[in-house]
Amino acid sequence: MRKAKKAPNAAPKRMHPSGGRWYWKPERRLRPSWKTIPLGEGFAAAAAEARRLNQQVDEWLAKGALPLTPRQKRRTGPTTVSQLASEFRASPAWKKLRPRTAYQYIYEFKRLEAEFGHEPAATLSEQRVDEWIEELQLTAPETARHVAAKGRLLFKWAGRKGLIPRSSNPFMGAAIGQGKKRKVRITADDLKILVAACDIAGKPSIGTALVIGFAAVQRITDCIALTDAAIEGPPTDRRLRFTQSKSAKVGARGALEPGFQVDMALPAMIAQRLATHPPAKTKEGFLIVSESTG
Repeated sequence: MRKAKKAPNAAPKRMHPSGGRWYWKPERRLRPSWKTIPLGEGFAAAAAEARRLNQQVDEWLAKGALPLTPRQKRRTGPTTVSQLASEFRASPAWKKLRPRTAYQYIYEFKRLEAEFGHEPAATLSEQRVDEWIEELQLTAPETARHVAAKGRLLFKWAGRKGLIPRSSNPFMGAAIGQGKKRKVRITADDLKILVAACDIAGKPSIGTALVIGFAAVQRITDCIALTDAAIEGPPTDRRLRFTQSKSAKVGARGALEPGFQVDMALPAMIAQRLATHPPAKTKEGFLIVSESTG
């Protein structure tokens, strides 16, 4: 008998909803070594993090690791950079992050773990960190700046929580600079060249993201989150309406308060782009859909 195929938008294993949020919950045999981790409200970001954790568990099990029994002695506190990141994702500090901010943290922590994940956090050297940052700055200075800043934040938080010595922060003195924000400008003619290149490369979704970000003057994280529900009104007066994630904030009682409500006439450039290059259909109706992953 054939196994039924998994639905494209089905949650990965160990990912479960509860109270309007998603959680990664290990089965009983893993719990002595792995704990439940909150993943936030957004399905896409939660699913990506759940798959990353599942891969981490699979690699752990493949090395012959066995779940510890209650009688086995276990060293308390995380020892590797990956374990520090996991502790932070399970902390109240993580729960206070806005969904889009958490999504960005997931990406930046993933870059940190890819480079330092299996290394002991308390003995990670400044030289090791500096060499990595300097190499990354050659090709992606903004990425280097943001990822290094997250490393500094993570180690500072871990020191305050007693997970590593407070003096142990190899990212603290790193020369990450201020990046090069707002020093590059793009014209409409530049945009046409870039979008055409995306289409030729078979990645029209990137071209659509560029058009929406340029014409609506919005951050890329808000653009990626847009769905067809954001476009309202009759054909003669179509409008773009959505809530900015950057301006959302946590209220006095800990509840997430919505950000600025954008309500603008739908730019003709966006309308034309969606008409000539409609996005692939998804359950959520996203306007920007990756050709590689859906």
